[in-house]
Amino acid sequence: MALEIDPSNVFALNVRSTALLKLNRKEDSFSTIEGALNEDPNNSYTHANYGWGLLEKGDVDKSLSHFREALKQNPNNEYAQSGMAEALKSKYLIYKWFLKYAFWMESMSSKNQWIFIIGFYFGTKLLRGIAKSNEFLQPFLTPIIILLAIFAFSTWVLVPISNLLFRLNKYGKHLLTSEEIKSSNMVGVSSLIMFLGVITLIFNTDLGALLIAFGFSMMVPLGKFYEKPVVFFKSYAIGMALIGITALITYFITNEMFNTFSFIYLISFIAYQWLANYMINKNV
Repeated sequence: MALEIDPSNVFALNVRSTALLKLNRKEDSFSTIEGALNEDPNNSYTHANYGWGLLEKGDVDKSLSHFREALKQNPNNEYAQSGMAEALKSKYLIYKWFLKYAFWMESMSSKNQWIFIIGFYFGTKLLRGIAKSNEFLQPFLTPIIILLAIFAFSTWVLVPISNLLFRLNKYGKHLLTSEEIKSSNMVGVSSLIMFLGVITLIFNTDLGALLIAFGFSMMVPLGKFYEKPVVFFKSYAIGMALIGITALITYFITNEMFNTFSFIYLISFIAYQWLANYMINKNV
């Protein structure tokens, strides 16, 4: 409607470009955003929007040039700051693949996302069952199952871990938000607990295993600590941490590795993945 009244409306052109991109009409999207730039070559939001579109397309270098231009016009443009951070991180192959996956998931409807998540879960479970019952296929399926598990875990923690490393970049501290920095700090602490557990294995196998499990698993809720709805994600992460700490204290008192609290912690960790996906999809 806005474009019918004013075909040169820059904001409306940006909205149209974004909508076309989500419909996978990339060429139409880019021609629209280029039209917006022709109308206002110095528009910070348009440059940022173009940068995100190019990033989704996989053209990292060109996206960076538009993010830089957006920040040149408006250094406080958070949309451009976030985009530039993602573009710089995607210079690394693993994160580039993750970003492609993230864009792909975003392009799907909530229903299709759930179909993928549930299909992935039961597909992996099926492979484990086949590997367990078939000794011949086991050597071939086990590496695939491990890779799928690593992939699933990485989708939860790769962003905060990459943010932690990105802070070593000269632009990192300027582009990350305070929440991203805090979340990466917490994931960093979890990593230290995990590595402490590895060292502890030398002296106490059970305690080392508990510390590894606690540090490793807490990366997931802490990595999403500031996700919306914030109350749910913060409360769940804090609750899991308290249960995990209680499980460790119980171990010191009873010397039982598989105590009641460690069992509750395990259940809460499994439940978190389903509940978190539900809350994220609900708030999209």
